[in-house]
Amino acid sequence: MIRFLIVIIHFQSIITLQLQEIDVKQGVTIFNLTQKRFNQTFQLKILKEETFRYLLIELFVKFTSKSSANLVLLQQYGNAPFYDLKSQKKRILCDNFDVNGQQLSKKYHYLQLNLEENRNKESYLTILTNKTLNYQLVFTVSDIQKCPNNCNNRGQCIKGKCQCKQGFIDEDCFQSAEFFSPFIKSKISISQEQYIYTIFNTTTNYRLSLSFDLENKTKSKINIQMLVSQHHNLPYNIKNNFNQTVQDQKRIEIKLLKDNYFQSSGEFSQSFLVIKLQSQEKINYKIIIDFQTQYFQQGEELLTIILVVCFALFLIFIIISILIYCFRRQNIESQNKYQFQIPQQSDIESNRECSICLVDFITTKKALEQCVQTDCKHIFHKECLNQWLKYRQTCPICRVALK
Repeated sequence: MIRFLIVIIHFQSIITLQLQEIDVKQGVTIFNLTQKRFNQTFQLKILKEETFRYLLIELFVKFTSKSSANLVLLQQYGNAPFYDLKSQKKRILCDNFDVNGQQLSKKYHYLQLNLEENRNKESYLTILTNKTLNYQLVFTVSDIQKCPNNCNNRGQCIKGKCQCKQGFIDEDCFQSAEFFSPFIKSKISISQEQYIYTIFNTTTNYRLSLSFDLENKTKSKINIQMLVSQHHNLPYNIKNNFNQTVQDQKRIEIKLLKDNYFQSSGEFSQSFLVIKLQSQEKINYKIIIDFQTQYFQQGEELLTIILVVCFALFLIFIIISILIYCFRRQNIESQNKYQFQIPQQSDIESNRECSICLVDFITTKKALEQCVQTDCKHIFHKECLNQWLKYRQTCPICRVALK
């Protein structure tokens, strides 16, 4: 038997307003209560724990005013959750916090506790709200993890997590949503609020883009909020700031909200992309959602590196080719600077050897083509004379200036 001590106190005040005990046996225990004053907390203290492994605490708001209540469900071991709501920067310290229910202003809140891990510690439950509300608290103790609100009979419970049927999302499969396939243009009708989602294999990095095609000429504004999770969680933002705002026909890049409970251990093989669309009026859009995972991003990065390297090598090749061309052109110009004649075989009789290298001339036609005759009628090997002209511009024999 688990015994809870319920103490109603006024926030930080230590004045006890009500004291009541309830006994929770194995199975389900229901406790109804009414908060009669604003800014109150209901604190539950576990006095004794038995051998049950898991405890599911569910809070159903049965009645509320026209405006939504700001309700926070907190739990902590050892000491009651600490909260300071009077300061400018409100502070709350606890072990477990129903952040999804609080930020979405739900009428259903829950906490899942593992009693086996904290069997020797006292447990405290605190409920903060700013409205007069009727609650129903449901305590379920068991040896297996129970899912919130039994997944509303719209999904399968696996290790305390709801695996929702197609067409439903959220932690308890309460919210209806439209399933879409990426890269396919889908027609979406947006009236105030619309959820759409898709499923893809787990990865670590995402790059997504949305393309909206307005079917009518009416100018409308769409607020967009997105979440990637390994559960069916809904996107939310405590400041009510959306990721992007779309005006008319547009394609935008989306920065994702990452789920705090995103797991990369491989326990879940699929991830969910949930998109919340809001519009002030009913409009029809055609939407295409493209996303690339880390695999494709790495492929793109590799392709970019290859292209950059190839471009750099191409530039180096062009530069080297230009340098070779300039060098050859300069060499040809230097050779063509001096206009010499090719000697005839009869000219060799008076010039038996090259006066530069002192090697005899060969009188074949091919050999004569490698010789030159200056204006002063002296004959040299063409290569020998070119080397000579690099240092002097006169004939090696008569010292006449060569032209």
